[in-house]
Parts: sequence; C-alpha cells; structure tokens
Amino acid sequence: MGSFFHAFFEDARVQTLLVLIALDIALGVVASVKAGNFRLSFVADFARNDLLGKVVPFAFIYAA
Repeated sequence: MGSFFHAFFEDARVQTLLVLIALDIALGVVASVKAGNFRLSFVADFARNDLLGKVVPFAFIYAA
C-alpha cells in the first residue's frame, strides 16, 4: 500500500493535478473574498465535489 502512494504522488500527472487544484482553491478564495461573498461551505463543497469526485476515482484507476 505504501508503494502505491509513493508511486501515485511521484507521478508527474498527479503532481500537476494537485498544483492545479491548489491554484484553483487559492484563486477562488481570493476572488470570493474580494467580491465579498466568501463562505467556508464553498471550500467544503469544492473538496467534496472535485477532490472526492475526481481525484479519488483517478487514484483507483491509477491503482488498477
């Protein structure tokens, strides 16, 4: 199991995906704070919909 996580997080595609996700979160938070409509629930929805809905299935496909 540990070797899977090591291989998964060492993959350039996964690293690129995680960097893009971090940029999306950071820019989204900055834009919503600037617009005055920041809600922590938006970040939680992003984590549930995008991280759990897209990254986790990709990890399962990667493992297969």
